[in-house]
Amino acid sequence: MGTMYFVLGMLSIIAAAIVSVLVWGVVKINKQQQSLDHIKRMMEDTLRELNERLSLVYRDVDDRNNHLHRRMDEDNATMSREYERIYSEIADARSYTDSRIDKVLGTTGAKQVIKG
Repeated sequence: MGTMYFVLGMLSIIAAAIVSVLVWGVVKINKQQQSLDHIKRMMEDTLRELNERLSLVYRDVDDRNNHLHRRMDEDNATMSREYERIYSEIADARSYTDSRIDKVLGTTGAKQVIKG
């Protein structure tokens, strides 16, 4: 009978050891799962922040591009007006010069074509 108690004692020690190992394994698995969940949340947060910053960069580039296009349109319109003004002044100067030449030559009433 003593042997049987010895075997039962050994089996209970082995069972306790197995249960201890199983409990330790479950605890480690839970810690790993929590760590993985934390890493997953951090990655999602990082990705969300990256997307927000990228959106801000795209928005900034679009704003600068729109500003540049408006500025180019304004400059183009200003240059066109300046070109028209200068062209008009040149035409007026040419007409004035032609009238002065006609007056000096005495041909104010005659129609002549001046190439130039």
